[in-house]
Amino acid sequence: MPLQCPACGQTVRAEHVDVGLDAATCPHCDESFRPSRTLPPVEAPVSRSPAVPPGVLDIEYPPDGGIRVHIPRAGLSGRSLGMFGFAFLWNLILAAVFGGFLIGMLQGEVPLTMLLFFLPFLIVGVVMPYIGCRLAWGRTTLWLDRDGLAIVKELFGRQRSRSFLLEEVEGFSREVSYEENDMPRYACQARVKGKKINFAHRLSEVDQDWLVAELNRMLSTLRA
Repeated sequence: MPLQCPACGQTVRAEHVDVGLDAATCPHCDESFRPSRTLPPVEAPVSRSPAVPPGVLDIEYPPDGGIRVHIPRAGLSGRSLGMFGFAFLWNLILAAVFGGFLIGMLQGEVPLTMLLFFLPFLIVGVVMPYIGCRLAWGRTTLWLDRDGLAIVKELFGRQRSRSFLLEEVEGFSREVSYEENDMPRYACQARVKGKKINFAHRLSEVDQDWLVAELNRMLSTLRA
C-alpha cells in the first residue's frame, strides 16, 4: 500500500521512511510525520463459528475451548423397526424349536449338551433387540478439546465411551455408512489412527455438513 504525505498528499517512497523510528519526511514539502498514524488499522482475522442450522443439534462451547455436541435419539425408524421385526420372527421360531428340545431335556430324553448347539442362536436373539434399541433410543455425545476426542454413547442410563488423543485425530468427513432399499445412507465419520468411526447417522444432510465443517474448524483451532 503506497504511503502518502498527510500534508500535501504526495506519495512518499521507502527511502524517505525510517521504519525503526516510525518516522518519515516528505520529499515534496519536507513535512515530518509518523507512518503508523497514516495507515488504516489492520484487523486480525477471527475464526468464527458458522451459524448452527435450525435442526436438532445441541452444541456447547466450553469456556476452556473445544466443542461438545449432543446428538439426540433417532426414535423409531425404518432401520430400527426392521431390526425389531426380524428379532421378533427369529425369537418366535427359536422359541418353538428350542421349546421342544427343552422339554426333552427336562424329561431326560435329550442330552443337556444340546444347549451348546442352541447357545449361538439364543445370543443372536438377545443381541438383535439390543441393536434395535440402540438405533432407536441411543444417544451420542461427542467431545473435542485440547485433551482429544471422546465419543460417549448412552442407552437407558448406561454409557460406553471411546477416547483418543488430539494428535491421533486426522479429521472429519461425511461418508456413506450403509445402504437402505438401495439408497446410500450417510453418516459423519471421524478418522482416528487409521480407523473410521461413524456417528450421527440420522441427522439431516444440512446438519451433517455443518457438523463436519465445524469439527474440522475446531480441530484446526485446537492444533494451532
